[in-house]
Amino acid sequence: MMNRSFNSVRGYATQAKVSPPITLYSLPGKYATAAYTAALKESPKSLTQVATELSGLKASIPKNDKLLDLITNPTLSNDARVQGIEEALKFSGAKSEITKNLLSTLSENGRLASTSKVVEEFEKLISAHNGDVEVVVESAQELDSKLQSRLEATLKNSSIAAEGKKIKFVSKVNPALLGGLVVEFGEKTVDLSVASKVNKLNNLIKQSV
Repeated sequence: MMNRSFNSVRGYATQAKVSPPITLYSLPGKYATAAYTAALKESPKSLTQVATELSGLKASIPKNDKLLDLITNPTLSNDARVQGIEEALKFSGAKSEITKNLLSTLSENGRLASTSKVVEEFEKLISAHNGDVEVVVESAQELDSKLQSRLEATLKNSSIAAEGKKIKFVSKVNPALLGGLVVEFGEKTVDLSVASKVNKLNNLIKQSV
């Protein structure tokens, strides 16, 4: 659970009721939802600004040793974290109070290590807000360009695209799958992985013993 609520700690206005386009159940998702709600309460322009800043921040993390240390080093003092957040905002070009408050809240709750995951969850909210459909394809190894192109072409000719929705293709590598693919879109999951087949085989063997 979040030790301190992003909304209550920061005191954003609550006059206009704002609901997220999708419900995110993970802890990073809850932080992302709080930031999304706070930004949209200000204005659509503010939401766009925060989205741009957070994406820039995520891209900056592996490029800056001080920022990486801020995110991954739990032994830093509170003063060092505050200074680190200021440097992170400056390095990434972020100026929004909402972005600053999100990082401060993560820091206060000892969750800075989850920053990239929070941003990824925020990006899911933005995609849903824009009417996009995110299709996540997990594979044991990085997809070759030909297979990825075939998958993208199939998705563009699907019923999802026919509904006028923009498809956002996300490719992830998960060695635990052993082989094959796992495709997730909306609330649906198609598991064509080798690991899934092995698990099914193991279950059948256990049931027959």
